[in-house]
Amino acid sequence: MILLGYVVVLFVLCRFWDRIDSRLRLHLMLWTGLAVGYYFLAWLAPYWLRSLTLLHLHPIRATELWFLLTGIFLAGVAVAWGESLPVDARTRWFTPLTLLVCLGILWRFGYGAGFGVRGLLLLMVGAELYRQIARRTAFPTSVGAMLALCLMFTLANAVRIHTIRVSKYGNWWGIPSAPAYEIARWARVHTPPDAVFLIPFYSDAAGWHQFRHLSQRSVFATRKDGMAWTFAPAYAREWIARMRAAGLFEAAGLNEATYRVGAWVKFGNVRPDADIFRQASNRLDDARVQQIAQRYRIDYWIVPLDKPTRFPTVHTHKGWKVVRVLP
Repeated sequence: MILLGYVVVLFVLCRFWDRIDSRLRLHLMLWTGLAVGYYFLAWLAPYWLRSLTLLHLHPIRATELWFLLTGIFLAGVAVAWGESLPVDARTRWFTPLTLLVCLGILWRFGYGAGFGVRGLLLLMVGAELYRQIARRTAFPTSVGAMLALCLMFTLANAVRIHTIRVSKYGNWWGIPSAPAYEIARWARVHTPPDAVFLIPFYSDAAGWHQFRHLSQRSVFATRKDGMAWTFAPAYAREWIARMRAAGLFEAAGLNEATYRVGAWVKFGNVRPDADIFRQASNRLDDARVQQIAQRYRIDYWIVPLDKPTRFPTVHTHKGWKVVRVLP
């Protein structure tokens, strides 16, 4: 939708704004046509072309360079329009333009609705205060001043976020020390190279999505192994079979017989309160794990420390335990 919105804005500007150079207009139209072509190719790949190779290439990624060039162009248009305004009009437009730009920054880098609301209120006060000062003094109210104010806000936001991460993770880099990292190191040293682990399916700060390559051990399945399942399940049949055995479809209330294109996209949501992978992992019990082990192979199961299980514990770390799956 964002891409199509950009296309409409570009079309309107190229059609009705006479300040655009003819050669620039031609380049914009050609590159926009190419980006739209890649957009439709991304839709054709899973449903009509049925090309797994093309699906792996992610055709939609080809539009990112176009987004960059288009963003620079639209920013230039906004600057040119702002600088062309009379001083009085520029003064009136200073606050709304500043809020519009900073709203984009908040949307891209903000963390949660609460922060967004507080940030906008702070911006409204700061921008209006700056405008009132500029009206009474020689302070500039140009686009340059607006961008400088936005830059100051962005830097302040970056410092705020980094401070929170430093306080949360206990190191100056603000990098989490996930439990999965230490357990992966333990697994690499203390388990056979061909061991298979049943780990939490979801991806979060615990770091389970990185367990496979850090431990150099096989895992039963993870959420990221079947990323195409919500929009092209035909490409993830083995993964779906494994997730069905693990109870994912029961947790989500899904019926494969009723699948329709686009109907499962919402299940890609990874918010903790709507994460069906987390729900499926939490619902696993000894009986189901044994069933999975009989059909596939499971040597070790990683679960929260307080989860009841009859399997013997072989390692614990920061609220997690590794149990040996026995027949």
